[in-house]
Amino acid sequence: MSVFEGPALGVAQRLVDFLMLTKPRLLSMVLLTTLVGFYLASPDSFDLILALATISATALAAGGVLALNQYLERDSDARMTRTCHRPIASGKVQPREALAYATGTLCAGTLFLLLAVNWMTAAIIGIIAVLYLGAYTPLKRTSWSCNLVGAISGALPPVLGWVAARDSLGVEPLVLFAMMFLWQLPHALAIGELYYRDYLSVGLHLFPAGEARARFGNWIIVTASAALVMVSALPAALGYAGRAYMVAAVGLAMLMLGNAMVLLWRPATAARVRRVVFASLVYLPVTFLALIFDRL
Repeated sequence: MSVFEGPALGVAQRLVDFLMLTKPRLLSMVLLTTLVGFYLASPDSFDLILALATISATALAAGGVLALNQYLERDSDARMTRTCHRPIASGKVQPREALAYATGTLCAGTLFLLLAVNWMTAAIIGIIAVLYLGAYTPLKRTSWSCNLVGAISGALPPVLGWVAARDSLGVEPLVLFAMMFLWQLPHALAIGELYYRDYLSVGLHLFPAGEARARFGNWIIVTASAALVMVSALPAALGYAGRAYMVAAVGLAMLMLGNAMVLLWRPATAARVRRVVFASLVYLPVTFLALIFDRL
């Protein structure tokens, strides 16, 4: 081993630890949906430089928001099996380091959007940060309705992408917003049900408590999934997506609905709830990628 290998490995591990503060899998979904919004808003000419600026700035800002969420929830993360490995909870990154990193990336990304894209994208990032950190995160300690607020903030990235390309709103980004909002309710509630006891042990309420209220939560999963089937057809109905997209989007939404309805007919075992989570994880990337490829 060379004299540089040890320090180099240490630096690389530190970089990975700070990257993990941004929740890369969730951040990748944010960037994908932002790119789809940008692409759909560019029917005639795709501005590659502007797209790269938008994605880069959004990665910084959204990564900062997600890292701040980890900072705020570091105590509960450390007490849950599902999250105890996270950088702050495991002690790999000190809270003050995470706070400085998260604040710096959020501010840098927002300023980048303001200067290199437009003020509306910076405003949308500001709204996401306020809703996610100021409403969703504290509401998790009081009510499962936090998922509604979280769904709003999580549905804004494709709107940001559209506004970055067009510098204005329209019907199309509102449809994308509705799709994202409806998708997140069954996705988040199913995860809340799957890890119900783990969350409750640290005072987080991500799924309705009690047998009767739990059934109410499953009804919300089914209702949102049913609405998602209809809303998923709107891009094709409005003419900015074709048959290939229609088949993929509606088919996958119906798969989510089918798995969700089982939770009402039979006991909501962990295996059945996981099928809803899996169906939701397949729906989002495939549907949004279908929107892109259907326009090529």
